[in-house]
Amino acid sequence: MNAKWNEAGVARPATLAPVDLGTRSLVATEVAAKHAVAVDQEARFPAEAFEAIKGQRLMGIMVPTSLGGEGASMTEVMDVCFQLGQACSSTGMIYAMHQVKVACIARHGQSSPAIAGILRRLCAEQLLLASSTT
Repeated sequence: MNAKWNEAGVARPATLAPVDLGTRSLVATEVAAKHAVAVDQEARFPAEAFEAIKGQRLMGIMVPTSLGGEGASMTEVMDVCFQLGQACSSTGMIYAMHQVKVACIARHGQSSPAIAGILRRLCAEQLLLASSTT
């Protein structure tokens, strides 16, 4: 399948066949690599990379499918983190820290309706989680 992506790496419309996780992470990685030098030189948030990550719907991949995620394994998430980190260390680190928080609340908070709602919203809106401890 010949996919077409915009400058930010935003995925094809949802009406087309889904694209596998490896291809989606590669698209985001290419955007991260393109902007990595500027991110480092300007000491700034990798906004372009995260626009692509969100466009590829990678923020909630570890969330269980019952809550709107993809139920990706830790190994699959680590592969995405590794790819992103090879392209832009800031992007890889921020994405990995986000996934650590997702893993924690997904594992320990699913029984809470409030936490389940947050996980559903995270997937639907592609939210970035952060913590003062990271």
